[in-house]
Amino acid sequence: MNYETKLSKSQISGVFKRLNAGWVHDGNPKNPHAVLTSGLCSNAYFNVSQIASNSIAMQVLAYNLSRKIVPRIGGEDIVVVGSAYAGIIPSFMVALCLGARHMYTKKGPNGEMVWTGRFSIPKGAYVLQVEDLITTFKTTEAVRRVIIAGNKNPVKFYPFVATIVHRPAKLPTEYYFDEEKIEIISLLEKEVWAVPQEECPLCKKGSKRLKPKEHWEELTKKS
Repeated sequence: MNYETKLSKSQISGVFKRLNAGWVHDGNPKNPHAVLTSGLCSNAYFNVSQIASNSIAMQVLAYNLSRKIVPRIGGEDIVVVGSAYAGIIPSFMVALCLGARHMYTKKGPNGEMVWTGRFSIPKGAYVLQVEDLITTFKTTEAVRRVIIAGNKNPVKFYPFVATIVHRPAKLPTEYYFDEEKIEIISLLEKEVWAVPQEECPLCKKGSKRLKPKEHWEELTKKS
């Protein structure tokens, strides 16, 4: 497959299926369900790391995401930024498709996003934020905050964020950053619930909670 292959929505879903990168709970309480980084329980998970480990698939998806971005940008000096760690590969691949520079945050000792002297966004450049997956917008917002606070030059972000997967608890949903509405440009979008453990219907039925990336085979195997 040429990396400049244009995919339909069903074909993009097919990529996730072939690479075993997406999982949805079947409702059987004997089967485990996902516990997210936030501690919330969820009935579905998209493991974009499975995509990132396949260089051809990642190139194809990055190309398709970049095609959705191009109509929204002009001749500006663009810096593509991704978050550590899962967002680094998708953001780099999109930057490659756009011929733009690429930078990324790193994680601090408590898992917080950090913007250090490793990179500096030049004056007048526009920042295009690209992520692997967006669930609650918290990481996306944190990346913007640390860049604005830590960059030596004033920073201008586009009023949109691009991501491989958008999986909010409710659709449609709206995001804001300092009262500015932020559009989400995604390849795959699905409403997936995420609730505290005490409210989780699967926990109440006895389903075991598992961290998806550490227990991917156990989570996705069929009973």
